[in-house]
Amino acid sequence: MVNNAARTAPGSVWDVDLDEWDALMATNLRSVLVLARLCAPAMRERGWGRVINLASLAGRRGGLVAGPR
Repeated sequence: MVNNAARTAPGSVWDVDLDEWDALMATNLRSVLVLARLCAPAMRERGWGRVINLASLAGRRGGLVAGPR
């Protein structure tokens, strides 16, 4: 199982409205849980499986994701 979906909002976190925040969290966090719940039972039955979570370097920057700092 590979978690490789992510999104971000342009601009500062201070400017993100709550609906956009909820959409970001649904993609970036909730989707990981949902996919794990779907895939984990088969992995357990086989006694084998891998979960790979990918992330972007943008997460290390904070604040404005687009544009130079």
